[in-house]
Amino acid sequence: MARPLYSQGFIYYTEDTPNREFEVPAGFLIVVRQVICYSYVGGTEMSVVATQAGADAGIVFAALEALGVNVSDNWEGRVVVNAGGTLYLNLSAIAAGDTAYVGGYLLAE
Repeated sequence: MARPLYSQGFIYYTEDTPNREFEVPAGFLIVVRQVICYSYVGGTEMSVVATQAGADAGIVFAALEALGVNVSDNWEGRVVVNAGGTLYLNLSAIAAGDTAYVGGYLLAE
């Protein structure tokens, strides 16, 4: 039975740290609980894709847009990705100062 080890951010995207993916380590699974995008100026459009290990394609489970100045959009839910799976952050529009966060629980299998 899985038990929580800790909560963590899987992807933090900023101009200075343009992290766009997270691979689930062996022996763990993740439960994505929250996705946030924030627009400082202009606008941000993004989606988050989950792929399982060995899969050719993934599933888009969150599509967000924050259009304007100092606005945000968020998604909350539960998406499970097993060991070897990957989260990808796709940005179709981004402006200076925009940020994104994908977080949840990292569980031991």
